[in-house]
Amino acid sequence: MKLRTSISRVGGRMLHINTNGAERQQTHSSVQSTLRVNHALNVLLLNFVGGQKIALHPQTSYKVLSLESVKQVHLREIEGLMPKYRVRPSACLPVLNSAAFLLGVGSSLLPHKASMSMLAAMATSIAEHCNSQLREFNEHDVAEPSIRQAVRMQRDSGFDFAQHVEEAQDHQHTESHLTSCVRAATTATACLTSKI
Repeated sequence: MKLRTSISRVGGRMLHINTNGAERQQTHSSVQSTLRVNHALNVLLLNFVGGQKIALHPQTSYKVLSLESVKQVHLREIEGLMPKYRVRPSACLPVLNSAAFLLGVGSSLLPHKASMSMLAAMATSIAEHCNSQLREFNEHDVAEPSIRQAVRMQRDSGFDFAQHVEEAQDHQHTESHLTSCVRAATTATACLTSKI
């Protein structure tokens, strides 16, 4: 990160004020928020898939199982980074876990296309949030290559899964009320866990 100073005039004299400490604090807060949110979103998606598997087993599709496996790897990677940056998990996790699990069970009772669309909507919403985090890192000159890589991998897996679902449904992507609600809930989770 570049060392920056601000210049102000006091009593006719020029004062150079080092603002590097404030920027470093802002960067640390941004990194902590990124890790906490990504941890919560991974847990959210895994509990959603877990709820689907309970109701659908053994009919759970290979692609869903593959997404679950990838997200478990992402979760372990993020959990490995959290102690280094002194990040605690979100205090909202117990409630989010239960809500995501019940939503997963409920979605599995819907027709297969609707169930998969809901999961794809959640994966897409998470991927879009990861894109926002990467843009924020670029705007604030945050280096942290290990965190960037973790966020990038999470983003790519979400978009890949959503694309697979759309192709499997012959590109008949429709934004239903249910998928809109899932996307809104995922976005609200990201906002909430960034603070708590």
